[in-house]
Amino acid sequence: MTKLANALDVTGDFLMDGSMDDKAQNTISDKELLSQFQKVSQLSNDRKMIVKELIDAFLIKTDLQQKFAQ
Repeated sequence: MTKLANALDVTGDFLMDGSMDDKAQNTISDKELLSQFQKVSQLSNDRKMIVKELIDAFLIKTDLQQKFAQ
């Protein structure tokens, strides 16, 4: 596989999984969420960091709510 990847000038991961967009489309079933992630990837690094921090905060809050609900 390495020889084939080298001949095609791609990585072995690309041969197995396709591009990151292909992988995301196969993994994320919510098309609206996928579209939002694609739009976020076009933002400046500063704005991307803000979105990541918001997602992290939301996930931490959700985890804590689930732990306290038990």
